Amino acid sequence: MHVQSRRGPKGELDASNCRLWFDLQMKHLGQTLIDVQIVDRIVSLKVHNDQEWAQSLVEDRRPEIADALSSIGYQLLTLKAAPLPSPAAEQQPAGLSAAMGGHRVADFVPQSYKGVDMRV
Repeated sequence: MHVQSRRGPKGELDASNCRLWFDLQMKHLGQTLIDVQIVDRIVSLKVHNDQEWAQSLVEDRRPEIADALSSIGYQLLTLKAAPLPSPAAEQQPAGLSAAMGGHRVADFVPQSYKGVDMRV
């Protein structure tokens, strides 16, 4: 998990405006990247997974996800599912990355840093 957020005056994270990346290895879904962008408590969610059935699983759950977010004061704006970015796209010209929605693997990998923000 990686979090990008402004810090408040007491050092707290701004949960209304942040970006979260989850790189998950799940038993049944396999490798899954989840990109969550929150701006003024409005959420855009993108799930990357190579399983053929993962896209319909995610998109069919849209009402449940929207209701869960609404119950904690957030609004779901977009929910998309897509395959994992291909490592080969890293070596391809920028024009070819358009097939991946303009994204490269590096777009989903946080920059290296030292220290621990939060341990779960």
